[in-house]
Amino acid sequence: MPHKHPAELSGGMQQRVAIACAVVMEPPLVLEVVYGGLNREPMAQSRVACAVVRQRVLTPCTKELLMKTTTLSLLAGAVLALCVPAVASANLLTNGGFEVGTPVGNHGDAHSQRLLAGDNTSLAGWAVVGDAGEDIAWIGAGHPYNVLTASEGSNFLDLTGWQAGGFAGKGVVQTFDTVAGQQYTVGFDLGNSTDYNNSNGISGLVVSAGSLNQLVSSVTNNSRNAWDHFELRFVAQSAHTTLSFTGAQAIHYIGLDNVSVTAVPEPETYAMLLAGLGVMGAVARRRKAQQA
Repeated sequence: MPHKHPAELSGGMQQRVAIACAVVMEPPLVLEVVYGGLNREPMAQSRVACAVVRQRVLTPCTKELLMKTTTLSLLAGAVLALCVPAVASANLLTNGGFEVGTPVGNHGDAHSQRLLAGDNTSLAGWAVVGDAGEDIAWIGAGHPYNVLTASEGSNFLDLTGWQAGGFAGKGVVQTFDTVAGQQYTVGFDLGNSTDYNNSNGISGLVVSAGSLNQLVSSVTNNSRNAWDHFELRFVAQSAHTTLSFTGAQAIHYIGLDNVSVTAVPEPETYAMLLAGLGVMGAVARRRKAQQA
């Protein structure tokens, strides 16, 4: 990592740097284990980041309150609650909600776009997969069928394409940076509708990423606009991981929306949290003793 900025570090290292920013009150108290995996340049950048956080968080009024250990611990917990989850929950995907751009009507519907297999430019961050000539649908708000609508935002994908059936193996893929051996969570919404035949319906797709390859299904009971949220975990096998969603079963829709991939916090993150709180408590007690 000789030239990496802190923001470019692995999820676990970013979490440790975030904890350092939150709990370190004085430069001499920086725990070197936090920076143990950093080379000189990113270490300096991280120390500067810590200094900025100290200036913003530890105002004169706050410093006075921090003389009491209880207040100190509460503040540390509050800062960590804001800092660490923000790092750990960053979505590693581009355009996970399919909201970048607007579907261009090209198949009899001004609000929906037919995406052919092999298209890797129309949908930012994603490539369409399937046999030659097969398609999926990128559907926006206001499409005339007024059946399934996006679970979040305005747009979503229908992996069945423009005709019911013939959907097996069609879908989308995206490749993103990972750390080999790191565990990640992939979240997504799976949508279905029983409109047209008013009967129970099943929609299903296959999710593949790293160590994960799983069929996920959702049963819809007489609902025109049904979405279920799923979260699955996988372990990255290399520095780059390809996430794919391909259709498996449906009557009219295999809706896909609200896709995310986030790093799972490493156990040592919580150990660092406890260590940091202990250091801060010791500092408060030392200051109190010096004033006595």
